[in-house]
Amino acid sequence: MLHISVNVETLLEKGFLPLSRNDRSPEKKVVDSSVIPGIPCELSVFTDIPEDPLDPVGFSSMRKLKNPLLKAPRLLVNTLDEVEEQTLGALREQGFRKLVNVGPLPVGPGSNLEDHTQKEWLDAQEISSALYVCFGTMLELPEEQVMEVGYGLEASQQSFLWVLPESSQRKLGDFLEGLRTRIGKRGLIVSWSSQIDILRHPSVGGFVTHCGWNSTLESLSCGVPMIGWPILGDQPINCKFMVDMWRAGVRIESKSSSDGSSRIVGRSEVERAARSLMGSETLRKRAKEIKSKAMEAMEVSRARLKELL
Repeated sequence: MLHISVNVETLLEKGFLPLSRNDRSPEKKVVDSSVIPGIPCELSVFTDIPEDPLDPVGFSSMRKLKNPLLKAPRLLVNTLDEVEEQTLGALREQGFRKLVNVGPLPVGPGSNLEDHTQKEWLDAQEISSALYVCFGTMLELPEEQVMEVGYGLEASQQSFLWVLPESSQRKLGDFLEGLRTRIGKRGLIVSWSSQIDILRHPSVGGFVTHCGWNSTLESLSCGVPMIGWPILGDQPINCKFMVDMWRAGVRIESKSSSDGSSRIVGRSEVERAARSLMGSETLRKRAKEIKSKAMEAMEVSRARLKELL
């Protein structure tokens, strides 16, 4: 997202942004390395670029970032060279010479889960068999969408640990009671979890996430492939790279309504994505390869942090 943010002026100057609500030419709004050097793949202004492409105010804020960052004595970023080497190189060539990658920040060697119920449930699952479902704390899904997620997870026949806020659980008490009865011990629904400890647990084999950067990097560092379900901010571009460039997961296919709002994703799509991810040895192998690189990089990041401190 940093690379896009500091180059938003280029997108504005070349007419890629902002969009109008009458713009129906997505093929003319594709950004690649010929537009912004260092972009590792084609990005659609409609679906992949951070911020609302119809909102000039959001881009006005992004335009103000570049000069202060160029003047900063140090610019610390938390990422993994293995997946963003091209982008980091392009940023340095643009003048960000004091950019220092201190990531991925250390996540530790193993799970230290303190919640007894969650630990007991995870310990009872087979290696890499459980799907961890968590959409973060910034957004609460509509009730209809929560129900479709539940039905989809049930139909997938996969074991799952689902973090669902208490507010959603209160509103959907009857539905969740029925779901718990039908799935039995195959699923566990909780209101909070220690995400990094869940991801580090050996029974976890997949992660349903909105693809916020911290969650994405934690999952990569733990060797857990993802189902990307982006909604806002940097999530779409993180998901794009995770699926198309890093090959570490699959995406939920979500279409927008004519007014630009997101439609409810049906249970069949949730089921398809869960089965696709959990049944893929290729994705699991690729995630483990990235984890290996991340473990090596953490030693380097520790040394860099010590130098800075």
